[in-house]
Amino acid sequence: MRIIIYVEKTFNRLLRVFATRCRSIALPLAVCALFMCCSGRIENGSKPTREETADRIMHNAEIEFTEEGKATGKLSAEKLLFFDKEHRTFGYDITVDFFNNKGDIAGQLTSDSGWVENTTRRTTVYGNVYLTMQDGTQLWTDSLAYYPKAGRIRTGTYVRIERGGEHIAGTGFDSDLDFTDIRIEQDVSGRLREN
Repeated sequence: MRIIIYVEKTFNRLLRVFATRCRSIALPLAVCALFMCCSGRIENGSKPTREETADRIMHNAEIEFTEEGKATGKLSAEKLLFFDKEHRTFGYDITVDFFNNKGDIAGQLTSDSGWVENTTRRTTVYGNVYLTMQDGTQLWTDSLAYYPKAGRIRTGTYVRIERGGEHIAGTGFDSDLDFTDIRIEQDVSGRLREN
């Protein structure tokens, strides 16, 4: 209590000095002082973590994705958090294997974490995203989103792609799943020939 009263008195003295010297800034300073004095008295409530709000948690999880009875992918994660009302799943330390029409592995993606929209299967991954395809194409970025209806992968962040000893890099990326229609929006560098 004594500290708060002392701080308020100190601010009041400062405000009087500034008010006499600069009347035009007295009101903004008074508002700032009021907020600073009040903010010390309010206790910060901690926000609940994702784990505390999850409906279910699965450790060392594996989920297979199928389309018309054929396996299209397999997601493995250290931990999955299920949010039933939001129809979303959040995962940590994610690995996704993609399969081609024959059921063979066509590529693999790894990331630190990510969201899956359960109804649309839209997937967004974050942190140390690395994608490698069977043809040797490799991609590095900080985030990547998969849009199943469009059959495209996209990011607004920096991306680097390597294939056959060549590379292309830039910010803002949009591509089909075969990497035949690659678009980079800004700061493009390098060159990448089609297969």
